Amino acid sequence: MKKIEAAILALVLCGTFSACGQLEENPAGKAEDLSSEVSVTVTSPQEEPEESSMENAEDTQSSSDDALHLKDGMRKLFGYETEEEKYYKTMTTTTAVTTSREEYEAMLRESYTLTVDDNYVVTRTKGQYEDGNLGWVITKDGKQVLDRNASNEYTYKYSDSYGDYTVTLTAFVDGEYRPVSNTVSFTINSKKKKSSDDIKIDKVKDKLKNTCKTMNNVYGDGQKVYFTYRIGFVCDPDHDGEYDMVTFSRGGDEDQYQEVSTNAGDMNMLDGFGNVADQRFSYFIWFDEGTQKDYLCAMHTDGNNITVADCLTDEILWTLDENGYTLFGEPISEEDFAAYGFYDNAVAPAAGSECDNDHVYVSRDHKASFEPIY
Repeated sequence: MKKIEAAILALVLCGTFSACGQLEENPAGKAEDLSSEVSVTVTSPQEEPEESSMENAEDTQSSSDDALHLKDGMRKLFGYETEEEKYYKTMTTTTAVTTSREEYEAMLRESYTLTVDDNYVVTRTKGQYEDGNLGWVITKDGKQVLDRNASNEYTYKYSDSYGDYTVTLTAFVDGEYRPVSNTVSFTINSKKKKSSDDIKIDKVKDKLKNTCKTMNNVYGDGQKVYFTYRIGFVCDPDHDGEYDMVTFSRGGDEDQYQEVSTNAGDMNMLDGFGNVADQRFSYFIWFDEGTQKDYLCAMHTDGNNITVADCLTDEILWTLDENGYTLFGEPISEEDFAAYGFYDNAVAPAAGSECDNDHVYVSRDHKASFEPIY
């Protein structure tokens, strides 16, 4: 068995949900003259330096026997980059100059990109106008029907009603609301008939949406801990053939508090698996095509040894120790374990993830599908 290479902190999962209000009416008045030169500030992502945050963490990490060493596959699962990978972290600012109103407005429209899916859910990218003055502007049959705050809201669905629709993002820039995205257009000719599975999934999504609104904090060590990340799953962790909801939450200093809840049943943790704030104890969902089951998993580490168990049944799913790997109680080679697809089909939010209030993971034939909550 190859020596396991990298160090990883324990995973904690969660999110927050923020309500969206209405935008104020656009200020009246004529747009200012932009025929003269205008300086435009544009932000773009900058690659992180070669030294990753994980490598820096390793420099200061204690040599405790409880330190967890995992190979690249596990590092990627829990959101840490491998040596050859880079990711976007910071934003650099550049200044461009335009000489006409048309060029200026065209540049503003490149700030965000909108897309629309087959269910008429519009998704936006992140951009520079995230300070509360960003809004969805929706027209139906040529008339504006909504001007809604879009801050911290990355997906939106207006209606299933028949009609011709357009959706644009606007932001308050240089004294007035201006378009800062492309405009997407779509026509709803008839209401789509959903499958029975889709109807069930939509019902669970609605429950998750309401749960995320109310689960904002937990008491830990006598102090109120606010969750800074939360995410939901629509899956079948108790294997009864029905869709259930699972919510993962994380918060507190350095996100050390984790909480998992599900309507699928009681979570019966193995002896010695610690408590919700145990840094050596991490949760995630495993969508397993091999067994055609979804597993709500807990991973416990002891030095270089790993034990992954089903939170609802206490079944040991796989282990790694000095004797090698086991999978469902049977010895398995490292190569065969990697080929089984655990790393590809286990879902855990990346370390340091930002909140996403608008999406959930859905089990589609025991594969993870990242979908809008609408």
